[in-house]
Amino acid sequence: TGTKKEASRKDGQKEQNKELSQKDTEHGKRQRKDFAIADEVLIWISLAFCVLLFISVLGFGGVFGNAVKGFLFGMFGLPAYVFPILLFFQIAFLVSNRGSLPAWIKTASCFLLYFCACAYAELITNAYVSSRRFLDYYADSARYQNGGGLTGGFLVSIGCPALGVVGTWVVLIILTIICVIMITERSLLAGMKKGGQRVVQSAMDDASLRRERAD
Repeated sequence: TGTKKEASRKDGQKEQNKELSQKDTEHGKRQRKDFAIADEVLIWISLAFCVLLFISVLGFGGVFGNAVKGFLFGMFGLPAYVFPILLFFQIAFLVSNRGSLPAWIKTASCFLLYFCACAYAELITNAYVSSRRFLDYYADSARYQNGGGLTGGFLVSIGCPALGVVGTWVVLIILTIICVIMITERSLLAGMKKGGQRVVQSAMDDASLRRERAD
């Protein structure tokens, strides 16, 4: 009798654990479904927002759009045209890779690369003037829709007095290369090494072929 009771108790515990496991599985499925729906809603809202930003940058957003256009050009200069596209793809990328540290690192690298583009735009379109005030970068880019805006002006106003124009270009190029490596997860030096090895091997093969023909 005791053995039967013990067996019955164990069976009851198994059934209870099975029911709890099923409930946990169903709860997990519902939670994942809720997250998927929330993520999709966020992506669609982001798309609508970024489309409105892009329309505003192009000058078709009415009074509100003109204010947004002035702000974006004041902040980023010429690269403002690309900002709405960059923003949407980065939001979608982070949503699709929720909780991923590498995704955040790639996103940060993308924005750093974008800021470098602002500095490039400032250096290319406007000559560096040491007497230029910091807020002039914002005002001029917002008014004339050129340069690198406040972002590019900030980088230029820090780099040029300390490193000179040429030194600032060098630092920006190095930062650009680092950002590309972080985004693509591919080493440029490794590619150069492989290319060099191919050239050396090809030269050795040609030399061997010439010796064989000479013999």
